[in-house]
Amino acid sequence: MPPTTVPGSMESSDITDRDEKTDHTATQELAVVMPVMEAEEPEIPQQILSPDDKPAFEPKKFPTFYVAAGIIIFVLVVTIGSICGTGHCGSGGGSEAMESATGREALRQDFELQITAGLRSVRFGLDDENSAYEKALDWIINADPKQLEPDADNLLQRFILALLYYHSTERKPWYSCNPPQGAQDDTCQFFLNVNHVQWGNRWLSGSPECQWGGVFCESGVVTVIELNANEMNGQLPAELGVLPKLTKLDFSHNELTGTIPSSLMLTELDLGANQFAGTIPAEIFNNPGLESLNLENNTLTGTLPTDVGLASELVRLSLGFNRLSGLLPNQLFGLSNMERMVLQSNQFTGTLSEAVGNLVNMQYLFFGETSLDGPLPSQLGLLTILREMDMHNSFISGTIPEELFTGCSELVLLYFGDCNLSGTISTSVGLLTELRALLLANNNLSGTIPEEMTASTWLYQFSVNGNQLSGSFPSALCSNLFPATGTHLAADCGPEKDTGIAAMPCLCCTECCEASTGICSEV
Repeated sequence: MPPTTVPGSMESSDITDRDEKTDHTATQELAVVMPVMEAEEPEIPQQILSPDDKPAFEPKKFPTFYVAAGIIIFVLVVTIGSICGTGHCGSGGGSEAMESATGREALRQDFELQITAGLRSVRFGLDDENSAYEKALDWIINADPKQLEPDADNLLQRFILALLYYHSTERKPWYSCNPPQGAQDDTCQFFLNVNHVQWGNRWLSGSPECQWGGVFCESGVVTVIELNANEMNGQLPAELGVLPKLTKLDFSHNELTGTIPSSLMLTELDLGANQFAGTIPAEIFNNPGLESLNLENNTLTGTLPTDVGLASELVRLSLGFNRLSGLLPNQLFGLSNMERMVLQSNQFTGTLSEAVGNLVNMQYLFFGETSLDGPLPSQLGLLTILREMDMHNSFISGTIPEELFTGCSELVLLYFGDCNLSGTISTSVGLLTELRALLLANNNLSGTIPEEMTASTWLYQFSVNGNQLSGSFPSALCSNLFPATGTHLAADCGPEKDTGIAAMPCLCCTECCEASTGICSEV
C-alpha cells in the first residue's frame, strides 16, 4: 500500500534531509551565539512546524558566558556608582571642590609661613583649634573685613594685636572696645590713665588697627598700647615683643595672670595692679633704653635681678606690694638717673647700702614694710633733691642721720614710724621748711620736740606717739600748723590710768595715746 500523505506534512526522506539541514544550521547558529559544552549533545526537536521555528528555550541549558558577562557588568555598574557617589564624576563639581579645598589649605600655609617668619624665635603654636593662636589666624584669614594678602606689610602687626585680644579674653570680654556684634557701631570708649575716657574703634573691626581703642601708631606702625582698667584677663603673649617699634605698654589695673614675658624690652612697661606671678625676667633690664618699669601690686617672687644695673636710663622703678626677697643688688644703686624707687611691702633683707648716695637725682625713695635693718647711711644727705622717703615698719635702727636734715632741704615727707630708731630729733629739722609730714611714731626716740620745728609752716601731719619723749607739745607749733584736709597730730597726750597725767600734754592734737598701753583715740 502506498504510503499515506498527510496534508501539510512531509515524507520521511524529506524530513531526513530537512533534519540534516536543520541540524547543520542549528549547529552553525549555536556555535556563534550559544556554544555547547563539549560533553553535551544538542537535542533535536521531535517536531518542527515550520522552517523558521527554533528549539524552545530551556533554563537548564543557559550558557555560562551570559553569567560571566552579567557579573562583569554588575561589578562595573557598582564601581562607577561608587565613584560618582563621592562626587568625582559627572559635571566636574567634585574636582572643583577638591581644588577649592587645596587652595584654602595653600592659602593658610602662606599665612602661617609669613607669620612664623616674622615671629622669628618667639614661640608659635597652631596646634589647638581653641588656642588664641588659631583664633587669631582664623580671624585674619576668614573674618577680618580687611582680607589681607599673605604679603601685606601690616599682616604680622594685625595678627599680633588679634592674638593679644584672644589671649586677654580667656574668661570674659573686656570692659570696652570688644569686636563689633552684628550692626553695632565700630566706635567705642576706653579708659586712658584709669580715669580719662577716650574714643577709638573696636578691636577686630574692619578699621585700621592703628585706630583701635588704646592703640597708637607712627606712620602706620604700633608704638604704644594703653588698655588700663579694661578688665583684661588671661595671659600676655610673648609675641608682643616682636612689634618692631613698640615702646610703651600700659596694662595696669586689669586681671592679667601668668608670668611676665621676657620679650617685653620696652621704654615704658606698666603692668601694675594685676595678678602676675613668678619672677621678674632679667631680660627686661637688658635694654639701655628702659626708662620706666611698674610691676606694683602683683604676686611676684624671687629676687631683684642684678641685671637691673644694665638699665642705665632707668628713671622710675616701682616693685612695691609683691613678695620679692633677698638682698638689694649693689647694681641698683649705680643708676644715677633714677628719680623714683618704690620697693615697699616686700621681703627684702640686709642694710641700706652706702652706695645709695649715688642716686643724686632721686626724689621718691620708698623702702617701707620690708625687712631691711641696720642704721641709715649718712650718704642719704647727698640726695639733695629728695622729696619723700619712707622706711616705716622696717627694722632700721640707730639715729636719724643729721645729714638727712642738712642736705635734703626739699624734703616734703619723712615716714619712719614703727621702726627701732633711737636718739633725739635734731634741731636741724627746722631747715626742712617744705616739710608737710614727719611721722616718727612707735620708735625709741627721747628728748623733747625742738622749737625749731615751727619753721615748717607747711606741716600738717606730725606723729611722735609711742616714744620716750618728754615735755609738752610746743604751743607755737600748734598755732603755726598748716590747716589742711587730713591734718593729723598724734602724741602721748592721753591721761595715764595710774596717774591721770598725760606724758606729753598737747592742746591741738587730733589723736591722743596712752604712753603705757599705746592705746590711741581721736580727740
